[in-house]
Amino acid sequence: MKKRGTSSTSACSASCIDSEQSINENDSQYNNIENKQEKNNTTTTNFLMGGGTGFVAGADTGGYLTHTYEEEQHKNEEKKRKANDNGSLNMNKFASALLNLSFNYRNQIEEEIHGVSCMSITETPILIEVSLYQFDIELNSIPIENKTAYIKILFDPSKSALRYSKYLDLIYEIFGECVLKRPIRLQEDFNSDELSFFKSGAYQLLPFRDRCGRRIFVGVSNEKVPQKLLSKIWLYLFFVCICGSDISNNDKNNLETQQKGVVMVNFPTPYGNDIKDARKRLDSISRIAQCIPVRIVAVHFCVPNSHLSQFLNSVLNSVYGTSSRPLIPRVRFHLGNPIEIRYKLQQFGIPIEHFPATDTGNIKLIYFKQWINLRTHLEYEEEKKINHNTNANTNSNNNIIVECPLSNDVIFRRGKTMNFHSGNVKFQNLIESHLYEYFINPDTTLSRRKEIEIEILNEILNSGGRFLTWITVNKWWLVIHSEDEVQFKIYHAFLGFRTRMLKKKQKQQKVLPTTLFEGQQVRQKKKRYNNNNCSSRFSDCGLHCDSDDNNSNNSGI
Repeated sequence: MKKRGTSSTSACSASCIDSEQSINENDSQYNNIENKQEKNNTTTTNFLMGGGTGFVAGADTGGYLTHTYEEEQHKNEEKKRKANDNGSLNMNKFASALLNLSFNYRNQIEEEIHGVSCMSITETPILIEVSLYQFDIELNSIPIENKTAYIKILFDPSKSALRYSKYLDLIYEIFGECVLKRPIRLQEDFNSDELSFFKSGAYQLLPFRDRCGRRIFVGVSNEKVPQKLLSKIWLYLFFVCICGSDISNNDKNNLETQQKGVVMVNFPTPYGNDIKDARKRLDSISRIAQCIPVRIVAVHFCVPNSHLSQFLNSVLNSVYGTSSRPLIPRVRFHLGNPIEIRYKLQQFGIPIEHFPATDTGNIKLIYFKQWINLRTHLEYEEEKKINHNTNANTNSNNNIIVECPLSNDVIFRRGKTMNFHSGNVKFQNLIESHLYEYFINPDTTLSRRKEIEIEILNEILNSGGRFLTWITVNKWWLVIHSEDEVQFKIYHAFLGFRTRMLKKKQKQQKVLPTTLFEGQQVRQKKKRYNNNNCSSRFSDCGLHCDSDDNNSNNSGI
């Protein structure tokens, strides 16, 4: 005991002593068995001695195997303990990051993640002018060896200038020098293999914004992607969010994204035992997060119930490695089956109707293929206009293509309801508020109806919205410029709303009598049935025809 006490300063030494003691106990047990067999069977002494020799050798081998097994078990326990320590350490980091925030700031972040409010800076012409001036000063103050390229970004001059140079350093490293002179292009900056994986739809931008008007980035890949290809895809998708194409009026389209930011939804996969690959992946994602010129408002990690223990530690490591300290409070985890995860995401204002994955894990490609064709067309038209030195803002027949409708845009698409879009919800509220004056009031003249249509049109335009129509042949949105066409659609919106109201009222009138008198009719039928049966309860055949109530009352007879 003293000897063991002196060696108990190390856990490893203690475990080795325990292993040696177990080996000695096994050897003594085997030797006792051998001695008993020799005493009881004297006629087979030579055989038993030979067997005993082999048995002792076997005991030694068994002791060696027991020692090896316990060492492996001890190593596995150490790995599990370290993994648990890392998991608890990551959880402590998340907890400390949240607890260090003030109550008001934490509440503001929570409301912004749910799409209730927006923490973006209110931009004014004076603020933009002053910020650009300060930005230029900070940019010139950066040493030449720390910057190789330039970009536009936010309103914190010192951080913006640093991010400005880091971003172009990154795209220069990933794509090459060509992207410093022109926008990133899908057909030119991706080879055939990279483009083939990109078209698989593992990483997509949803075709509509969330409740607050933010673009939604979704990653649903279950494959191990090369790190450079993953960086290319991420950078291209973020570039589309904030830059896009000049011919599609993206100065207006991307302004809302630059102000309100991007929401990321990820379905992560465990990294397995390849620690080096995991570290490279984390470093790359962390670098992209620190360089991209867009504000990440929220990061949603969706983890299925199956293999939860395998996912959790890798997810925590990836989140903490990806995000800087200010981004940690904006991370949310969602656990459950696919249906549960969808409803949890819906609480944050994310349109789950267009989520690019089914409940079985298959990737939906309808909207994504339309988006790929749209990007190819925009990049081709942009390059053609640049080569011909024409104005990039002019388009054929004055058609302005819209890649993703704004939150205040009103969209029209034949055969489909667009009630999930926030701009259409506002438009329907305007229609409903003017419905009485437009249709029901007998004093409303035709000229007044025209005025109401113009008032609604101006209210949408003054709020920064537009009227868009879906082009079925090309599979994209176009801005409606003709006021007559817009008024015609507003008129039909009034008609459609009134028709739905009348149908709803007719259904209520049909359902009302049945709901009121259905119970009464059932009770009357039961009463008549009971009365008829009570008169002939004791019939000639001697069978009782009681109701359920009578049976219960007469059960004791």
